[in-house]
Amino acid sequence: MEMKKGELLNLTVLVTSKCSLKCKMCATYAPYCSRSENYSYEHLTKSVARFFENIDRVGMFTISGGEPLLHPQLSELVDFFSTYIDRIELFEIFTNGTIVPTDRLLESLKFSSKVDVLVDNYGPELSRKVPEIANAFSASGIKHRIRKYYGDDTHLGGWIDVSDFTEKHRTEKENENIFKRCSFSTTWKNLIILIDGTVHMCYVNSRLLDFVPDKPDEYINLLDDSLSDSEIKEKIFNLRNRKFLTYCSHCNGFCEDSKRYTYPEQL
Repeated sequence: MEMKKGELLNLTVLVTSKCSLKCKMCATYAPYCSRSENYSYEHLTKSVARFFENIDRVGMFTISGGEPLLHPQLSELVDFFSTYIDRIELFEIFTNGTIVPTDRLLESLKFSSKVDVLVDNYGPELSRKVPEIANAFSASGIKHRIRKYYGDDTHLGGWIDVSDFTEKHRTEKENENIFKRCSFSTTWKNLIILIDGTVHMCYVNSRLLDFVPDKPDEYINLLDDSLSDSEIKEKIFNLRNRKFLTYCSHCNGFCEDSKRYTYPEQL
């Protein structure tokens, strides 16, 4: 689905590729990332500032990971990101139910009624801290939701197995068809993912996965000072309107009709 320039982008910022769990079907591939790291405050703030120099407004601004609460400067990052709240419709942060937020983070998240925390519950054996986390957000008056990712009534029907990257030997047309059905072209067709200063439209990329070839035309480096503002804006919309990415030939797609699983298997 083609994105029009008048449409709002959604920006997801990965602040870390580290995680406290090792979910085999992790949609952001945290267990498969060989360079697990907390991205630097300097890169994160500079690239977000550069993004907002070129994009007037975003629908959803999401802090994600890995597990964001592992980042030692998350509170300071929230403070910085909050300066753009007048240009954001919804400010989200994901967490996996394993880490109770610090008092400092709770204070930082009180800055706006637009804040919405998504607590993903992978079951009592994995997401052991969900009750404490929910209580902490409730006591601080911070809006939050708990999404159930195990057993019956699983959020969105369950997990999708995204771990198969064998070469599928598809034609270009077949790759286009997979891409058209993928959530990154339908449900999330306006999504931009920011990873350590680089902008992507899918989590299958060389910044997270060593085995994915580095294709400079399939991402934008917001830390590249040689790029003009007009070039960045044009590149962002051109990226979102691609017919497919090179590594689609290895991927089964994150599709509505993909088989669902109801247990967060750990590696």
